[in-house]
Amino acid sequence: MSRIQKVLEITGLTKRFGGFFAVNQVNFAVQKGEILGLIGPNGSGKTTTFNLIAGTLAPTAGSIRFEGREIAGLPAHRVCRLGLARTEMERAAKMLEAIRQRLGVTIVWVEHIMGVLMRVVDRVIVLDYGEKIFEGRPEAAAQDERVTEVYLGRSHR
Repeated sequence: MSRIQKVLEITGLTKRFGGFFAVNQVNFAVQKGEILGLIGPNGSGKTTTFNLIAGTLAPTAGSIRFEGREIAGLPAHRVCRLGLARTEMERAAKMLEAIRQRLGVTIVWVEHIMGVLMRVVDRVIVLDYGEKIFEGRPEAAAQDERVTEVYLGRSHR
């Protein structure tokens, strides 16, 4: 039986700016070879989440483990040397899929426009107001009431 390998594991990730929680207790893992979409409307916390992972920002709390190593709080240049980097072009979707097929790389794609991303990713995490509101298959996200409310602009709060 094959064992699923976690490449990236996020636990209790939190970023506070003063009294505002941009990211609040977010948890998820990314498996080897997976393309994970991190989506949400503007202001949902997705870019802050990825900036925390990439080392552009230091977390207020939580753990970021890459290939079993704690990287929370490392500067961006050190995180990049470990193999984590930022890059989110629409035309790159086909290229990313081809690269994954040939090389077996793992990709976390941060985006607020769902169209192309939803056709490429294996799994999607949706953030809203810094909190994870959905995790699952893209087609399930498109049918989820809370996700559609967030994207259609109707507040669920």
